[in-house]
Amino acid sequence: MKFRKILIGIFGRTEFNMGILFDSALPKPPAKIRVSDVTATSVRLIWSYEKGDEEEVTYYVIQYKPKFSNQDYAEISGVLNQDHMITSLNPYTEYEFSVIAFNKVGRGEPSPPLYATTGETSKPFKLCVLT
Repeated sequence: MKFRKILIGIFGRTEFNMGILFDSALPKPPAKIRVSDVTATSVRLIWSYEKGDEEEVTYYVIQYKPKFSNQDYAEISGVLNQDHMITSLNPYTEYEFSVIAFNKVGRGEPSPPLYATTGETSKPFKLCVLT
């Protein structure tokens, strides 16, 4: 845990008292993000989190959007595990993913982005035999 010294001013007086304020930290970005179980419309994100001096992580938020899109990130909030299946994606599209940790202090910085492409759709076909 981190501590920092602060000066506490008293209005109308010129004297200052030295105090100590408990300094909690925002969580750091999750690390080692990777993708597995890729289909045409879904991917599983997996990551790790190494706890430091900050408060315990309460939950994670996943942000994603198509890589070259200027739309806002979609967010999945309240993820409790260090993996999550993201569904309803578009086939054969490159996406940008990042993960953010939350603790009692607030929202940390996002992880470095990870880029992954969903699979192609499998279209049913008819077998034709030429005679």
